[in-house]
Amino acid sequence: MTVTEAPADSSGASSEESRSAGRSIVSRLLIRWLLLVAAMVVGYWHNIGQWYREIFVYGSDLSYILVVVVLVVMAAYGVTLRRHEERAIRDRQTDIIVGVIVMLLSFCFDGALTNRFTGALYLLTHLDILGLLTFFFGGAVLMFGLRPTMRYHWVWLFGLVTFPIVYRVALLSIGGNELFAGLVMTVFGAMAAAIAIGRDRRSALIGFVAAVVLGVVIVVVVHILHPDAPLFAFQALPAVGSVFVVGLIAYLRRRRHTTSRPFDRPLYEPGVETVKAGAISVLVVSALITLLLPFQRVVATPVTTIAGLSTQAPLAVPPEWRQDGPTLRYDFADNLYGRGAQFARQSLIQQSGDIAFDKEARPRKVVVDTIETLHPLRFDLYPQTFTYNLSGNRSSDSANVVLPHGIPAVLEVILDDKRYLTYTLLTWLWGDGEHAQQVSVWSVDNHEPNAYFPQPTLTIATNLRAPIDVTFRGNAVIRDDRPDFKDRQLVLDAGRDIVNEQLSGVRREDQP
Repeated sequence: MTVTEAPADSSGASSEESRSAGRSIVSRLLIRWLLLVAAMVVGYWHNIGQWYREIFVYGSDLSYILVVVVLVVMAAYGVTLRRHEERAIRDRQTDIIVGVIVMLLSFCFDGALTNRFTGALYLLTHLDILGLLTFFFGGAVLMFGLRPTMRYHWVWLFGLVTFPIVYRVALLSIGGNELFAGLVMTVFGAMAAAIAIGRDRRSALIGFVAAVVLGVVIVVVVHILHPDAPLFAFQALPAVGSVFVVGLIAYLRRRRHTTSRPFDRPLYEPGVETVKAGAISVLVVSALITLLLPFQRVVATPVTTIAGLSTQAPLAVPPEWRQDGPTLRYDFADNLYGRGAQFARQSLIQQSGDIAFDKEARPRKVVVDTIETLHPLRFDLYPQTFTYNLSGNRSSDSANVVLPHGIPAVLEVILDDKRYLTYTLLTWLWGDGEHAQQVSVWSVDNHEPNAYFPQPTLTIATNLRAPIDVTFRGNAVIRDDRPDFKDRQLVLDAGRDIVNEQLSGVRREDQP
């Protein structure tokens, strides 16, 4: 009788080899990701600090970008689950060339355009965020290759669509408050859901519609149950919640006849097996160059705090002036300046004329606008150009002045080239520690009783011309380099009288 030895069971060995190969793939990808993220953090260290300051110190609505990051990760994860095996990329010259070109483009956003868009234009557009997205795209090309990176083309496009100026224009166009912020974020979430589960057009459309319906329901529920919820709740809950639920349902439905493991197959080898030293060098050098580029600092205009100050309109009229007509109120203030904001206008006329202000000694007229808000950074984000139709006008640099009781103010001139008028504007900020109020005193060089003053109105489309003009023609198209402060003393006198009247019954501890 012959005994034949049974062949050894090789299933255990093959399983161990598969697990070992999987760990090798994961470790290689993890190292590349850590290098890419580290380079991005180093390069944008100063910018990240300014974004943190804007969101968490000043309470800016830029907090929505944190939600967008989560949506991008969820959309990219959905795309990753649909990956098919591809040929390995052997020739990496194209990847390095494209990576260098994209990095140069990110330098343009961070160095040239970001520092051309200063003040309110910077807060509105945040081109440095676009620069970060461009840098990250270029780094991904260097680390993973152009073809694997472009597999996520819808995710990259989603990052562009959720750019700050797109978010803010969409928000202001439909209302501007927390409820409408939730609706805008619901649309962003629906786009992410469509990308995550969209194996074809039909499934993408189903995901989009389902996420919109669910997101709207979440917004309505939050608004009914907690109408005073913070802005971030309206930004995060409908967007992230709808994508999570829709994505989970699609995932379970797809895996109902198979395992629920995310990867029911061996992990594929990266499209780029090894990263060349040249690609790593380009990434590191780009991060160092970005770190050395100038950056915009987020600094809110200081608000003079006076305990006991009334920030509610109308202002008390000084005895040197009389009010012409009723106090006008405008209902669009909360769209720009947050929940509960108030915008009012008063027309004041001198009790007696002065030849120093009019050759016929006619009493001069000024218009006083007040805006009250709980969010003073909004005054820097949405300056005068958003509350008046000043498209095509040129403004001077601000001149700092000091009003009575040590109230700091700024003086500027605005040229209306369409009507051939010159406006002199005096503005200051003060508050009671909780509410902030912006007071704007306008004068015009037309001394007639029916003289035109800029009319308060919510302007969105016309304001989009300013960033475009600045991009292609520079700041000269919106600046007046040789201002003539024709009514400087008139608005200073009006500001002095207004301040004295408001503080006549308020005792300031920091003043004698």
